[in-house]
Amino acid sequence: MQIPTCLHAGVAATGIAVASITAVAAAPLAPVTHSQSPPTVARDVRLAAATVPLGGLVTSFLGNQVIYCSLICPLLVQTAVTPVVTTLQTPGTFLTALQSGNLSAAQQAYTTLQQDFQSASGNGVAPSTAASGSVQTVA
Repeated sequence: MQIPTCLHAGVAATGIAVASITAVAAAPLAPVTHSQSPPTVARDVRLAAATVPLGGLVTSFLGNQVIYCSLICPLLVQTAVTPVVTTLQTPGTFLTALQSGNLSAAQQAYTTLQQDFQSASGNGVAPSTAASGSVQTVA
């Protein structure tokens, strides 16, 4: 039962191949018609901004800088200010905790202050916050 099916498929594939080869061979024999190309039109084209005023490029550049800086600069300032403010607030937090008698908070503030000073000195120790009620010593 499989032999006749394969035989029919082979005959069909051969017939399609012969028909395509015949079509490709006969195609160049057909007369070629040349279409006429459209005429070339030449027009005088000028730009809308034919002359740039003196300082126009610089003014445009500075205008773009103001626009884009108004989007980017607040994020840069926030990134630069946040660590500085946190570092400056830590001694105040430490002193406030000592005065109020909250030793746990004072230990946390002291540890944070130590880590901030070590990271500022450039020894590669990343600052981290201590767990509440624990003493962290950094060698």
